Amino acid sequence: MDISLKKFGLFVNKSFSFKRITIFYGGNESGKTTVFDAIVSSLIKVSGTTVYGKKINARYQKDKSVQSSIPAYSISAPSFLHTYAIREGNVQFNLDEDKNKNEVIQVIQNSLFDTGFDPKKLKEKCLESSEKTGIRKAAKNYKSLKESLDKAEADFLRIDRDRMNSLKEWSSIPDLETKKQNLEEELKKMEDFLIQTNARYEILEKKETHSSLDKLYASVLLWEDKSKNISSLKKLLESNSEGLLTSSEKKSSELSFEIKSLKNASEEKEKRIASLSLERQEADKKLNSLSLFEPMARSFEKRLDEILSATIVKTQIIWQVPYIIASISISFIGFIASILSVKDGFTVTPLFIGGLLLVLTGGLVFLLFAKKINIEKDEGSVNAHVKYLSEDMILQTKDTIRPILATKDGIREALKGYFSDLESERRQNQIKEDALISEKNHLTDVLKKIRRLQEEWEETKTITEEILKKSDSISIEEYKDKIRSAKSVLEEFSELDLRLSQIAKEHLTHSIEELKLRIKDKLTNFEKENIPKDFSLDEKNEKSNLKLTIESKKKDKEIKSKEVHELQYSLASLVATSTERLNRILKEWEKSSTDLDQAKKDFDDAELNFSAYQNLAKVFADMDANSGNQMQVLIESLGKRWNELLSGNELRKLEWDDIAKKPSSFDKRNELRDFDNLSTGTQELLSFALRLEYAKRMSGEEKIPWILLDEPFRHMDETRTRSAVNYCLDFLGKEEWNGVFFTFDSNLVKTIQENAKSKNLDCILHELT
Repeated sequence: MDISLKKFGLFVNKSFSFKRITIFYGGNESGKTTVFDAIVSSLIKVSGTTVYGKKINARYQKDKSVQSSIPAYSISAPSFLHTYAIREGNVQFNLDEDKNKNEVIQVIQNSLFDTGFDPKKLKEKCLESSEKTGIRKAAKNYKSLKESLDKAEADFLRIDRDRMNSLKEWSSIPDLETKKQNLEEELKKMEDFLIQTNARYEILEKKETHSSLDKLYASVLLWEDKSKNISSLKKLLESNSEGLLTSSEKKSSELSFEIKSLKNASEEKEKRIASLSLERQEADKKLNSLSLFEPMARSFEKRLDEILSATIVKTQIIWQVPYIIASISISFIGFIASILSVKDGFTVTPLFIGGLLLVLTGGLVFLLFAKKINIEKDEGSVNAHVKYLSEDMILQTKDTIRPILATKDGIREALKGYFSDLESERRQNQIKEDALISEKNHLTDVLKKIRRLQEEWEETKTITEEILKKSDSISIEEYKDKIRSAKSVLEEFSELDLRLSQIAKEHLTHSIEELKLRIKDKLTNFEKENIPKDFSLDEKNEKSNLKLTIESKKKDKEIKSKEVHELQYSLASLVATSTERLNRILKEWEKSSTDLDQAKKDFDDAELNFSAYQNLAKVFADMDANSGNQMQVLIESLGKRWNELLSGNELRKLEWDDIAKKPSSFDKRNELRDFDNLSTGTQELLSFALRLEYAKRMSGEEKIPWILLDEPFRHMDETRTRSAVNYCLDFLGKEEWNGVFFTFDSNLVKTIQENAKSKNLDCILHELT
């Protein structure tokens, strides 16, 4: 449960959570009383007209607000505080006040007797209601009904005689009367047969009921036997060890498979590393053989460059005929144009200037393009040096660098091929080295992962062994068998519990234990009536046949009754044709017959009521005789609770023969002492036990699983306080109640927390400041 204090005293927008055990710890003025009143206001509806309601309104104002996660219970504030709240200085019941005394007595009586009434008074009331003589109202009613019946019978006989005398006047009436009598005799035989058959059917039905109740009682005993071990089985299943074991088993299998796979991978890696190492050694040899001639190759490359750069060149002049012809043609055209421009006299004309420019252009073309100078090397000398260099290179490199042609291009291609092969070998060597390093690193990672997985496998194996050890199992298969067996037993118990709970509801009982007591009482009654509990298949078939026979005979009886009534109607119709006297007589006869039937019915009902009151008087007499035993059960229960609170050397017997009186107890010297003469601590313990017993019995009707304790152990010493706390938490755990403690004592807080932890009860502490 959670409560939210929107505005309540000194708390604004404050929330508190509750568990099986809830502790509010704090000094004076820290708000414990405010939280106490807020909890009460959330659990019940506090009326502002009650003393407590007025007190709450005066203390916290009417605009206070508290919200709860559960609905409020329908109980008055005084009843709730008196039953479910134990506060400092208010542990004992004040049995001197008539109101409280009567309330306690009434509650205990309600637990002793289902009706809550005094069986002595009920017996006397029933006997008074079953008296047939005297001056009481029941006797007067009985006498009046008897007189009415006698008068109705006398009137009917008189009128019936008149009717018969009138009917003799018709000849057909005797035959009809004979037929009616025969029908009535047949009807009477049918009724007798039905009575006998019903008697036999009732006996068989009681035997069947006895047999079914006996089997049901055996099922209840089996339920009790199974319920003894059910908590340990539930604990085994609720521990989730099955899931943990399954998870561990699955993880172990996965780890084993992964470890095996990694080991195979590591072996492959080792083979791969060995292969790469051999390949790298071969590559190193090849690279070293090539690298050996690298300086020579560089030297030959340098010598080739020197030969090519030091060779003598020769010059050759070549005349370009096309350019010469072109320059002459352009100059000639320009000359002709100039001549033509001065033919009539020398003047500077555009034609003259154009001709002059063409002449100059032709000369310029001749100077620039008519002669070409070629510079050529002395190829013969170069080729001789190149050939010598090629032969020397083949000799010194031991035929490693061999030009295809003994030319400069052949040498350069040979050197280029050598350097390319050398670079390629170096790259391949580096690739193999990188691959070898990568494989080694990968192998290292795989080995590390194998070691880590082996450690995880060992941890999983340890978890599995711990689970098997806790369940006292040798192997996983044995543990699984235990789990399957526990599930099967719990399933069978659950089905049995559900079936018995449903049967308990059908029998109008609140629990299987109460059903057991009721069945036992019924079985005892059957044994007193000497009703056998064996019910054979033949008897079952006989009962079914009897039921069908009874239904058939009832139908036949209805048909026969209808025939009788029809015949009576025929006779009445025949008589109706007679004189006015006959009509009057018949009407009087019908009326007297109806009056007689009603008088018989009223008298028979009265007889049944008297018989029922007499039987009830016997029942209440038996209850009155057994009430002492019921009181003894209460005293034993209360004595057991009290002795659970006391230490081993303080066990005392409780004497209490009447709930209306105060109890007595034997002290350490085995002397009987009244309650008021016991020590204060002993009185507090006994009163605390009585308060819990009272709250438990009240909760049977109100279904309120809460108890509020505000410094209830204030006047107890440390030993009695520890005993009271231990007993109180046992009570809360067994009854599945919620306990709320209010205290300023840190030692008490520690004691409650330790006890709650030892009993596996959820506990939460709220410190108020």
